[in-house]
Amino acid sequence: MSGDLSKKLKQHAGQRFAAIDIGTNTILLLIAEVSPEGYLYDIYQEQAIPRLGRGINDTGKISPQAAAQAIRILESYKQKCAECGVNRIFIVGTAALRTAKNAQQLLEQITSRLGLEIEIIPGEQEARFAFWGALSNKKNLPGQILVVDIGGGSTELIWGKAEEFENAISLKFGSVWLTERFIRSDPVTDDEVSELEAYVATQLRCYRSQLPHQVDVIVGTAGTVTTLAAMAQKLITYDPHRIDGFELTSTELLNQISEIKKRTLIERLRLPALEPNRADVILAGALILHQILKTWNKKSLLVSDRGLRFGVIIHKLLTT
Repeated sequence: MSGDLSKKLKQHAGQRFAAIDIGTNTILLLIAEVSPEGYLYDIYQEQAIPRLGRGINDTGKISPQAAAQAIRILESYKQKCAECGVNRIFIVGTAALRTAKNAQQLLEQITSRLGLEIEIIPGEQEARFAFWGALSNKKNLPGQILVVDIGGGSTELIWGKAEEFENAISLKFGSVWLTERFIRSDPVTDDEVSELEAYVATQLRCYRSQLPHQVDVIVGTAGTVTTLAAMAQKLITYDPHRIDGFELTSTELLNQISEIKKRTLIERLRLPALEPNRADVILAGALILHQILKTWNKKSLLVSDRGLRFGVIIHKLLTT
């Protein structure tokens, strides 16, 4: 893929592209420019947390409040793209928009009010994009690579070599979904944690025969992993240059899990680098990640600040 990508990107040198990822928990904006050498680099990133997936387990629908907030966020992102001279905007929707009964209604509102078109992508395509994006600036990783993308409503496990996507599985649980299903107490109880961990471990065992037997490197991407990396470094301000390439060890992850689970939701807000709108679901995300490391007997993972949005732009420039 790299030869085709480099050649294709060079044709767009100096142009700017935006990718917006509408997820279960977050809506993320990336504005990137293509260098004369055919390298895609970010010039602006922003995130907002409208929690489109809140309550979908119970109602099957996106709430009016979350929908209204999503429209406001997208309006702000559209304005930012105009200010930055973006040539094209690519928008994708993932788990929440795949499953919500009223997703089409929201999409029609967004198109009518903002003139933006959203592509709802299936889990396998989401995984492919995340793989390309996460590894887009990591060309020298050895052997078999497993990319882990923990979202709010699903978890993508993607594997291949640094230059070659092989396969992926989309697991139908994420940090928001698990929190709503298993976490009822504040602070969380040991029984709730055990039930959640057992569920994730069982799901991973069910799919184990379809997953690579051995991996050489695990790469984690998306908000759960980058937040844990920021917390590990006690960052006051999120710095993508300190996140991208950071090695998060299983020992540090277990320390974070222990620290998070003993605190109330209000007490978690005092933890460095933990955003208020992620405080209630970060434990579930961390437990997913811990079970994945245990499954492959790995002591650490490499963190990528890149992910789905980079992959979306890469895909669009290769295919249009």
